[in-house]
Order: sequence, then C-alpha cells, then structure tokens
Amino acid sequence: MNGQVNPNMLCRCEVRAALRTSWTPDNPGRRFLCCPRSGIDSCGFWTWYDPVMCARARAIIPGLLRRINGAEAEVVALKKNKKKLWLFNILLCIILLWKLMY
Repeated sequence: MNGQVNPNMLCRCEVRAALRTSWTPDNPGRRFLCCPRSGIDSCGFWTWYDPVMCARARAIIPGLLRRINGAEAEVVALKKNKKKLWLFNILLCIILLWKLMY
C-alpha cells in the first residue's frame, strides 16, 4: 500500500471511496480507490491503492486470466455435453427396453 493511502479514505464527495481492481493489460490485478458514485454524480476521485507491479507480474497475470477463462468455458461446455449424454443414455435405454418387449 502507498504511504498515505488508506482503505477508509473519503473521496471529494465526502463518501467512503470504493476499493476496486483494475483488469487492464497494463495494470492487471492492481487495486485502486475511486469515488463510489458513477456518471455525472461522481466527483472523479481516483488513486492507486497499491504499488506498481513488476514487469514479470504484468506479463504473467493476463495469460493466467486467459487460462482461467478458457478453463471455465470448457467446464460449461462439458456440463452441456454431460446433459446431452444423459439424455442420449435415457433414450437408448428406452429403445432397448422397447426392443426387448416386442
């Protein structure tokens, strides 16, 4: 955390600043404080909460995020396939039972 910045800081609106996380390519995972209000109601207050990340972290984090997002998408696809397989198995059982009966 930077020297004078504290998480209970008030913005220029005299409202407790919101602690957010940046996910831009230049500052992935870096935290900052900003006015919690949005649009025209915001006073525009903004300051970094933590120090600059080293070049290695800035290079690695976006790739890790892409891998996580890819893995989550794969899990969703597998769950969809699991439902399809379950329905296929039920249909197959019905067909086999029907053939055994007739």
